[in-house]
Amino acid sequence: MDCSDVEELVVPYLRGALNNDEAATLERHIAVCRNCSRAMAEEMVADLAHAVPQKNPPQSVKDRLFGRVDSHSPARSTWSNLRNRIPKYPGRFTRRAALGWGGGATVALAVVLLATGVWFNNRLGDISRNAEQLSDELALARERESEVMSAVEGHREATYELIRMSSTPGASVNTLLGTGPWSTARGVVMFSYTSNRGLLLVTDLPALPSDRIYRVWLIKDGVKYNAGWFTVDPLGYGQTIIIPLAPFGQFDGMSITIEPSGGSDIPTGVNILEGDLY
Repeated sequence: MDCSDVEELVVPYLRGALNNDEAATLERHIAVCRNCSRAMAEEMVADLAHAVPQKNPPQSVKDRLFGRVDSHSPARSTWSNLRNRIPKYPGRFTRRAALGWGGGATVALAVVLLATGVWFNNRLGDISRNAEQLSDELALARERESEVMSAVEGHREATYELIRMSSTPGASVNTLLGTGPWSTARGVVMFSYTSNRGLLLVTDLPALPSDRIYRVWLIKDGVKYNAGWFTVDPLGYGQTIIIPLAPFGQFDGMSITIEPSGGSDIPTGVNILEGDLY
């Protein structure tokens, strides 16, 4: 018996289709031939896959399985394309080739392709997450830029107003100093004794909740009179035009408190900025 005869008898041997003499002759040859022994072992391993009943799962099971795989992949088409491109070879030749030397190369190539697909999908996931993070950072930068531009515009308008007021006869500039937790805050109020209009600028004040505002009070003989309100931007800057009920020359001081946004006729909070008017 030579190797070509063994190739034809391996499958019948595993199926129990050989008589005792044929089986004994095959076994003697396999015992002394390394190539045929390896071929017998490979065919036996491949045959184990068919030792249990072969059933095709319902299509719904396949759809759910691949759907779950695709749902966890940023590049779903990569898995689908890889799955669709895997060749399907029927019959005994496939089993033996897959386990032979040529089959080993095919399996190695398949492993490389699979590993490459997994790496590629992971890279796509990293790129997707990086793109989302970059998009969030750009949106935050645009929002910040808008806030800065609004603040610059407000500062420019205030500068123009200061220039106009400083040219008014009897103009006066007074400072307000922060108190307690607001000790770093500062305020400047400019007005004219001959007019009924003033400008207040403040810096380094914290932004307040939507239900709170900064209220301005003019002080005369210890009594506080409502003179307007303002809010600050995220940079801590705020400004407001003050139109008092009486000429500025009749008041001797100014203070600022935090009050409910609905308004208050009398101060309910502590002074956070205060100063004298001269």
